[in-house]
Amino acid sequence: MGLKPHFREIASRTVQEQVAAPESGYKKNYKIYIVLLSTALVVNIIGFQIILKNYVNKSFATLEDHYIENSWERFENILKMQKASLSKITSDYSSWNSMYAYVNNQNREFEQDVFVLELFTNFTLNIALIFDKDKNLIFKSAFDFNTESELNFEEFKLDRKYDKSVLMPEARMPELVSFYNSSNGPMLFCSYPILHSDDTGPVNGYFIFGRLIDRSFTGEISDLCGGKVIFYELPIINKSGIQKRLLEILRELNKAGNADYISRKEPGIISVYSKIRDVDGKPLFLVEVIFKRRFITEAGTIINYLMTVAFVLSVVLAGVIAALIERKRSEKETRAHLAKLRKFSNQLATIEEKSRRTFAKTLHDQITQNLAAISMGLTKLRRLASPEDQNLLSKVADIKSLLDATISSTRNLTADLFPSLLDDMGLIAALSWHAEVFGNRYDIKVSINSDELKKKLSHETELILFRTVQEALHNVAKHARATKVEVSFKQKGKNLQLTISDDGVGFDPGILATPGKGSGIGLILMKEKVASLGGIFEIDSSKGTTIRIKVPLIEE
Repeated sequence: MGLKPHFREIASRTVQEQVAAPESGYKKNYKIYIVLLSTALVVNIIGFQIILKNYVNKSFATLEDHYIENSWERFENILKMQKASLSKITSDYSSWNSMYAYVNNQNREFEQDVFVLELFTNFTLNIALIFDKDKNLIFKSAFDFNTESELNFEEFKLDRKYDKSVLMPEARMPELVSFYNSSNGPMLFCSYPILHSDDTGPVNGYFIFGRLIDRSFTGEISDLCGGKVIFYELPIINKSGIQKRLLEILRELNKAGNADYISRKEPGIISVYSKIRDVDGKPLFLVEVIFKRRFITEAGTIINYLMTVAFVLSVVLAGVIAALIERKRSEKETRAHLAKLRKFSNQLATIEEKSRRTFAKTLHDQITQNLAAISMGLTKLRRLASPEDQNLLSKVADIKSLLDATISSTRNLTADLFPSLLDDMGLIAALSWHAEVFGNRYDIKVSINSDELKKKLSHETELILFRTVQEALHNVAKHARATKVEVSFKQKGKNLQLTISDDGVGFDPGILATPGKGSGIGLILMKEKVASLGGIFEIDSSKGTTIRIKVPLIEE
């Protein structure tokens, strides 16, 4: 029985080496990962550039054009509303009968009540002028409601006649609303003839209200139109800095036939330019309305977000692909190592069987025969001994008994090493004999049940199945603490199904995943031997242990 541990040690060492060998090749192939990642990044960048150029930018540019067009239209409407509001205030005041009378008597109490307490308190106006019918300035009040201080318009002096002032319409003309470049900066004004409340004449004078286009004015318009409004005085004389840019804008406006001009040269903004003219059509100001490129900025944010997401996905995808490639390569290596393992296992099994056969033959032909000859010699010696020499006869009997036991053990060992019945009588007969010997030896009942096979098994298949049952019974005796074992053979189509089940304590099948730790190596060798026949090896240890083996039937 000393041969079996020897072969187990060889098998265990071989399995450990062959199973562990693939692990050395399981290192990440970083070159593949880098190539895949680089490719993904290039595709990502090029793809998003194409999408950004051909689809996103065009779509957002169209939205942006509509937004700028609507915002500029809103700006123009706001200017019209400012003019309309100023016109309404001016016409209301100029149509009072009290105002008509004031031109004649110039009542100072009326000035205090109307122009100081009411006008500048309720309306955000900066200047109020009253001319008599001869266009002499008889009243002037200027006030900055932001600083709450008086303003001085040098061009308007009391008791001075303005013969050809552009601020006053001709008699019986409607109101005049326009822009004026005053000494305090650009101004929006409205001039209205002073009439009776029923809009009858004659014209007794002219009433003018004006509002400076200062930060407060532009801030209100900016909030309403959604852009930053800036007024530049014309003509532009300074040739440095921002003035150079404005001169270029004016040239572009002239090329466009004095239509509005849109500039997208500055990053992140769009500027719309237009000329503001006075009553005579002379350009007074250049107005610039700056709009943030909200749509393109948002598009850029979305694209950056998508590119970030795509980059992360590319990294993950490249990692997954690299892992799959590595896995395929590792699986290929594992299959190659498993093929080597099976080859070594088969070689080992062949060597073991040859050694078993050689040792069994040696034991049978030499040792067993010599022991039998010695037994015969002892029998003759006992016959020749004197009946009175009981001491000698007793010793001979003891030696004969020990020798017979040795011969029996030797025959059992010979049968364990290589059962001659397998060659002479076949698999079922050899297993039946082995089951009987095993049962007597370990006091475990073993039953062998078999269908009548329509096809004879090959010698290799019979030998492997015999060794599998033998190894299974060995494990039952060593670990299972079972009382009975059932072995059955059934033919199912072109396959033979072998089932070995016991009523023992079972075991953890997980030991098959960690071979070489003192257990499980026998089961692994059984599985590999069955696999060498193209068969299937399964273990269920939920209640006792059941081994199911299915091998194809092959005619010898």
